[in-house]
Amino acid sequence: MLAESFSHARAVDAWTLRDLAAVETLTGTLTASSDVTSALPAALAQLLANVERTGGALLVQPPEASQPPLVVLHRPPEAWAGQLHQPGSALRQAAQTVLQTGEILPPQPALGLAAIVPVLAPTACVAALLLAGEPCAPDETRRLMYLGRFVGQAIQLSLWHNAARDRGQELAALHKISATLTSTLQLDEILTSTIDGIRQILNVEAASLLLLDEEQGELLFKKTLSEDPDWTFQYSAQVGQGLAGDCVRTGEPIIVNAIETDPRFSRTVDAVAGFQTRNLLCAPLIAHGQKLGAIEVLNKLNGPFNLHDQELLLSMTASVANAIYNARLFHKLTVANADLEASRWEVMRSRSTLLALFDGIPNPIYIVDRDYKLIAVNKTCARSARPAPDHPPRGLRHEALVRPTPQELVGRLCYRALYGRSQPCPGCRIAETLATGQSTHRRERRDEGDEQTSEWEISTYPINNERAQTVQVIVFGQDVTEKRRLEASLFQSEKLAAIGQLAAGVAHEINNPLAAIIANTQLLQRDLPKDSEAFESVELIARAGDRAMRVVRSLLDFARQEHYEFALIDLNESIEQALALIQHQMHSVVLVRDLAPDLPPIPASQDHLQGVWLNLLLNARDALNGSGGEVRVITRQADEAVEVIIADTGSGISPEKLSRIFEPFYTTKGPGRGTGLGLAVCHRIIKQHGGHIHVESHLKQGTKFTVTLPIRPPAPADKGA
Repeated sequence: MLAESFSHARAVDAWTLRDLAAVETLTGTLTASSDVTSALPAALAQLLANVERTGGALLVQPPEASQPPLVVLHRPPEAWAGQLHQPGSALRQAAQTVLQTGEILPPQPALGLAAIVPVLAPTACVAALLLAGEPCAPDETRRLMYLGRFVGQAIQLSLWHNAARDRGQELAALHKISATLTSTLQLDEILTSTIDGIRQILNVEAASLLLLDEEQGELLFKKTLSEDPDWTFQYSAQVGQGLAGDCVRTGEPIIVNAIETDPRFSRTVDAVAGFQTRNLLCAPLIAHGQKLGAIEVLNKLNGPFNLHDQELLLSMTASVANAIYNARLFHKLTVANADLEASRWEVMRSRSTLLALFDGIPNPIYIVDRDYKLIAVNKTCARSARPAPDHPPRGLRHEALVRPTPQELVGRLCYRALYGRSQPCPGCRIAETLATGQSTHRRERRDEGDEQTSEWEISTYPINNERAQTVQVIVFGQDVTEKRRLEASLFQSEKLAAIGQLAAGVAHEINNPLAAIIANTQLLQRDLPKDSEAFESVELIARAGDRAMRVVRSLLDFARQEHYEFALIDLNESIEQALALIQHQMHSVVLVRDLAPDLPPIPASQDHLQGVWLNLLLNARDALNGSGGEVRVITRQADEAVEVIIADTGSGISPEKLSRIFEPFYTTKGPGRGTGLGLAVCHRIIKQHGGHIHVESHLKQGTKFTVTLPIRPPAPADKGA
């Protein structure tokens, strides 16, 4: 027993000494070169020889996941030929599994594999070692794992070093490009330096710049840089031709690593004289939503293009596009400045005219500096100002706080002098324009009091100094309340007109069949006993026919071309008559009248308007669901019109339904309770009176309809349907 133990110990010592010698040899091989990947074939051969294997392979995973694995082969079996380079092959899939799990893959006789052993580094599995031949013994596997750790550590350190070196070179080149972009406005100098930098960063044979011709629009002008410092020029083709033209058309980057497999490749567009194109990467030039062209790089020298290359090129094309865009703008600005200088005396003589124009703009407009202090204010803006009432500036009259003059507002903080706030207004874009030098546009709703709101479009525009720095901002406001209302009304009217024509045709087509159905059900009812099941079925048919007939009648009423007889009527009286007609249906409702006295008579069709009031009142009653509540009816005069408000405290309407309530056949009521035509008819009647109807609603708070009718009669063209 003692002799047997001593023999085993000697075998272990010999095994350990041999592995230590192998580690020393492998370490020397891997560290002899500055790039460990170039030493991997020799290291693989030594590793296989140490375990007496004749063939095998290494699959090395680069730090960038988007890059393809590095394949190193040493006398592989014929069955492996090409498989490791094919991502979908079984051999490649098995190796990828080991890379992902870090676990040993047992023998795979079908693939000619003795085993796949993970090559581990301190932080990850960096490679998979594939062994050909007979299955590995446990001792052999352990030795490979032991030796593989030294290889893995060397591989990981080298890959990290190479990645850091590459990133350092990229950052240096990017810094050089950035310095060029910010140090000059000369477009040719910018493009030459940038394209040459892109060629070096991506390690390609040539880089081409394709620009849309500003005069001919769709024509691409191409120039290329390679090792020769001079540009090669050519007119390429129309947008959409070739890979570059397709990139410009779609605005999306394109990677093609096998040119012969892509039918979009065009030698007249994508190829460069003197180069055999193998692969290419193309990225669009887009600035401020405007397509300017594309940058195309050809023939990467150290492998195929990958997503990292694409992202790197996209980041650089964004800077190039902005440089081109800004240079063109600068050129236009230079021309404009020359024209401005030539006409300076003319402008000076016209100063009073420009001031009158500024003050005559019917929309509020003002200019502020970087501290939000007002530089200029037009009269419209001054009239609409709502300054803070406390702490007026010294010497400023108290009444000036109500209606200050433009001169009195200059020098004050805009948000305090115009809006009575202690800090910039919510949603203000002045700071954004000052920071970016770009114009902005936004919408806002303003509370005008008395439950009235208005909608505004606020735009900001930069004013730059001679160093192209934004130092002031123009703020332009426009009240678009009426515009939005008219747009919505026009859209609704066009939709109702189209549906009305369709409804008339449909109603006439189904009217006669319905009449026949109803008549025959009545005849059947006469012949059937009332207690029979057939009589009940016929009764159901009759009720369904009656309902269909009512819908048809509503359709015809909706689509019928009516003549409106206008006469001066008392609006309050028409509302009182409508209330009297439905008084018995409002017994559980608190009805509040707030009818303004001395309303002027209005030109209207009494019967049509009374139908509107009845419809709105019944809808308000239905919204209360029989649970009590209040319905308020209000009339009042507003400038050259009168308003009728019918509001309830019911369940309200959700926002997604509110935008559709004037559509024909759309109803928020339950089945069998409405046809969905009432509000559509109301909308049409109010339209024929030259007025408009507006609705506001909040869930669980109620709904308010506001009808506005002109005091003067509508135009003659509006009197027909």
